[in-house]
Amino acid sequence: MLRLDAAPSLLKLQRAFKKTITEAKGLKKEIIIELCPFVKQSSSFSTRDRLHVYSYAYITRLIEALEKDFAVFAKIIGTKAFKNLSVQYFEAHPSIHFSIAEASRAFAAFVKKNKTYRRRPALVSLVEFEWRLITSFYSLSADAFDPQGDLLKVKLRLHPSVEIFEHQFPIAELWLSKNPARKFAAIKKKTNNHCMIYRAADGFVRVIVLKKLQYETLKLLNGKNNLQTVCDRLSKKVRPTELKSLTLWFSELAAKGVLCR
Repeated sequence: MLRLDAAPSLLKLQRAFKKTITEAKGLKKEIIIELCPFVKQSSSFSTRDRLHVYSYAYITRLIEALEKDFAVFAKIIGTKAFKNLSVQYFEAHPSIHFSIAEASRAFAAFVKKNKTYRRRPALVSLVEFEWRLITSFYSLSADAFDPQGDLLKVKLRLHPSVEIFEHQFPIAELWLSKNPARKFAAIKKKTNNHCMIYRAADGFVRVIVLKKLQYETLKLLNGKNNLQTVCDRLSKKVRPTELKSLTLWFSELAAKGVLCR
């Protein structure tokens, strides 16, 4: 417990107040007794009540931010369960960064280790997916592919905001669903699912469900293979009619700005 002198300096008072608000545990935070003599009570609120307003507001704002970052996960497990899990998370990982955007950085790893949710792999995959949406939004920028020159010799890579996934659960469909809780309840067994996320030109992160062949095509775009190599490898796997459809899809994808040289 932080002890204050009879007449503490402003710095000590500020540190004590910070400790009261940010380092006590969850919504049941104990008010530092030594701080009480230096906070005036009013006719309506005691000193403890006045301090608790700030401590409650602090943790509540963090939980709100966490719920916004992991909105679909929160909807599926319910408000009460998410609130309890959030308090546990911030007890284990108190916010130490000036930006609230960093508060959720360890949440996916925390859920994965949680004794309740680690037995529910679909929910763990969903949390990890929603965290990737955040990292995509904050990823670096890069110039989009400009189709000039001998295109077959061009070595392409995916834009830094792009991530492609292979999941054992239909995570993208779940996230895109208008009723994710019902969609989640319908999951009965593991299946192979593929999707892509990217930050569009308007700044919003988009999610696209991929077919297996589309996923395999994007995996080849690693900056090492030129388009001729990609086409040659694909032509050995697919029929000409499928290749034509894939080429059209690839052109539409390039127009979205998800490819770079």
